[in-house]
Amino acid sequence: MLRKIYFLATGDKVDKLGRLKVGKYLEVEGEPDIFAIGDCNDTPEIKLAKLAQDHSKFVVDNLKLKHEGKEMKPYSVNSEFNCRNRNNHPS
Repeated sequence: MLRKIYFLATGDKVDKLGRLKVGKYLEVEGEPDIFAIGDCNDTPEIKLAKLAQDHSKFVVDNLKLKHEGKEMKPYSVNSEFNCRNRNNHPS
């Protein structure tokens, strides 16, 4: 039931796994003042607490830039934790 409510509330802003689709500043697609950090966003990274901390620092730094009237910096996926570049290792 909660899953259904979540999908109804977020609509086209989530991917098929229920993660929020984000743009280049980790902002939720179509919502320029709402940011998604950590496990809830669709960045192609392993979902770890360390990356949530990195995301939060990134967003705070960008919000400071925005507040100062400066251009925000785009997020770069951490290549060390990129899911798309990982090799399958035999167990």
